[in-house]
Amino acid sequence: MKKILNIVILLAVFQIINADTVVDSLKKVIDSLPYSYEKGDKIWDLAIYQQNSLMQPNLAIKNFNKASQIFAELDSLESAMRTNASIFKVAFVFPEHFPDSKKAFEKHFQFIDNENLAHLKRFMIINMQRHLTNAYFLKDMDHLKEGLERSQKYFEDNQNDDLKLEFTHLFLLITNYFYGEEKALEKSLEVYRELENDGYNFAFAVRELARIKLLSTMQNFHYYRGNIEQSNKLLDEAIDISKNLSKNHIDELSKVQKLNLQTSISHIMTLKTDNIQISNGNLTKIEEGYLDVNKYAKSFDPERSINNFTKIAHAYDVIYTGKHPKIKYYLDKAEADIDNIQNKLYVTNFYLTKARYLLNLKEYDKANSAFVKVEEFIDKSNQSWLKFNYIMERSRFYFEQNKTKTAYDMITDFYKSIDKDFSNDIAEKTAELNNQLETQKLVFQQAELENELKVKSLQNSRETLVTTLVGIVLGFTTLLLVNNVRMNKKLKKNLHKQGSRLKEEIEISQKRAEELIVSEKLSTSGQIASSIAHEIKNPLTNIITAAKLMYKTKNEEERHKYYGICERNSWLAIDKINALLEYSKKKKMNFLDYSLKTVMKDAYNLSKGTLQENNVELKMIYTTHDDVCRIDPKEISGVLVNLIMNSIQAMDEKNNNRKIEASLSNDEDYYIISISDNGEGIAENKLDKIFNPFFTTKDTGTGLGLSYAEKVIIEHGGRIEIQSELGRGTKVTVKLLREQLD
Repeated sequence: MKKILNIVILLAVFQIINADTVVDSLKKVIDSLPYSYEKGDKIWDLAIYQQNSLMQPNLAIKNFNKASQIFAELDSLESAMRTNASIFKVAFVFPEHFPDSKKAFEKHFQFIDNENLAHLKRFMIINMQRHLTNAYFLKDMDHLKEGLERSQKYFEDNQNDDLKLEFTHLFLLITNYFYGEEKALEKSLEVYRELENDGYNFAFAVRELARIKLLSTMQNFHYYRGNIEQSNKLLDEAIDISKNLSKNHIDELSKVQKLNLQTSISHIMTLKTDNIQISNGNLTKIEEGYLDVNKYAKSFDPERSINNFTKIAHAYDVIYTGKHPKIKYYLDKAEADIDNIQNKLYVTNFYLTKARYLLNLKEYDKANSAFVKVEEFIDKSNQSWLKFNYIMERSRFYFEQNKTKTAYDMITDFYKSIDKDFSNDIAEKTAELNNQLETQKLVFQQAELENELKVKSLQNSRETLVTTLVGIVLGFTTLLLVNNVRMNKKLKKNLHKQGSRLKEEIEISQKRAEELIVSEKLSTSGQIASSIAHEIKNPLTNIITAAKLMYKTKNEEERHKYYGICERNSWLAIDKINALLEYSKKKKMNFLDYSLKTVMKDAYNLSKGTLQENNVELKMIYTTHDDVCRIDPKEISGVLVNLIMNSIQAMDEKNNNRKIEASLSNDEDYYIISISDNGEGIAENKLDKIFNPFFTTKDTGTGLGLSYAEKVIIEHGGRIEIQSELGRGTKVTVKLLREQLD
């Protein structure tokens, strides 16, 4: 043993001496050269050696910059650009050097705009992708957003469609971060439909490869919501495309694209195994699934194999809490190559799994060392699930060490950090509403007075109204003598419109007055707090009860069942909070002249998966050719999706003929969209409350969907009505003005 140790020490010393020899040799050559391309080239060689062999990022970046400057001053722009791009790679491996990567990013745009480097533009844009991906991992979202906006113009050429699609995943991350999962999913579906319909300038095989990658992204949205079934459907579709591509079109792909296909297939296989619920009966299936991936990916993706060993160990540890030989076996296999992994997420997940395992064995000193390794990266991670698991396991460590205050403080700080944005958002909205309250009261009082005057004028001053109408008719008679028949028809139509508009304006004013009352109620922070407490009280009670039972029982199957209850109710509480946040946002409408048929088709496409999953038929009926209206298409589409989803959820499981009918028609004043279903219907005593915030007839509903839908339609100057009969179905009618009111 001593002999082996001596050999290892000698090899290490030799390596250090050899490294110093290489560096000294390169420096001597550099010092002997005049200011020339060759000097820059040797400095570049030194920087690469310092980066890859010596792991000295500071010196490597310094020399990359020095070489790039020499090349630029000697008009060797191609070499200057390539040297500059090397800094992106260094910062990707060593995130603390991201500020240097930012400087290189700015310099990169100077190279891109240089006409002499037009032939390398694609190469430069691809290099930028590494920097922008790093920005996402390091949570510099504003820089990522700015960088993507600056890059947009380089994707306009159809010849760059492949580059545009390569950056799509970054645009989706931006959308998800700033606008939420719904918008990100909507955007990914839009891109996927464009791919299906040959909307990009791609060869068939390249297009199919892009679809596979996009399906892998889309399934994430469903996976993190707990919709494993929908996630698996998308993964199955990706697998079918992959099989066809590998079997019939593999020769159409380049060497890099073939590697991308292999990587995508191994990723999909991993995700399919991730979706298997951890239970005693599924352990063999999980183990075989990950080992199959490792066997497939061994030659081109060894890091995935190490991560999958960690996942197998985790699965066994969940069931056997440290008391199974396979846990240590697979952790040892992963740890054998852990120092060679560049993916910090994989490394962190390994040490967190190891810490949990050691904690289960009560080996606290070793567990603490593993937690310290996790903490090296956890603050830089954007993975909420990883942070949550770390907090839970680290706090358990402190509890078992009788450091109760430290454990409670850690958990409290974590939940405060989660709740901070939510609290600030609610406070901001409350302040905004309160600032506007006095003005709103005046507007409301004025509108109320005007409504009273209009109603009294219509109801109690009938004679005056008749006299006025007679005067109008006499005026039209005089005009009829002067103008032709066409003008007469137009005037009659205007008379009818003005009469009906007067009635509609009164009704709309009353609706808006009611909306102001609701807004005033919601502006009170006590009301909001009460609503939040009511909405999340039940799931939190379920979590507490299940946690107590899980702590008491020694039966592993029961513990897993209670764990599932905790997880489901946690997601339910999060869904309710997200819905409340979405409702509280004051959105500015983006009005466009837009086809209502297109909006209805978009709503259908967004609902298609759920319709098929629930075996519901949706029939679209159009009885008008004139369908262009001034609307915010995304908001109206969102309203229609919400109505379709409500109809699907109202269907009785015993109903074998589930149907929804969506129709578009018009009268002289309105476009009319109707959504009808043959579901269970709504009781008459609940219909007058259906648009109230937080009122719901569903066990898992938030009670904000229809309230928000009404809010959107009212902001369009329209109306939304609902008719329903218990046991016979529901019909919701949306009316949008054909012409904007002056």
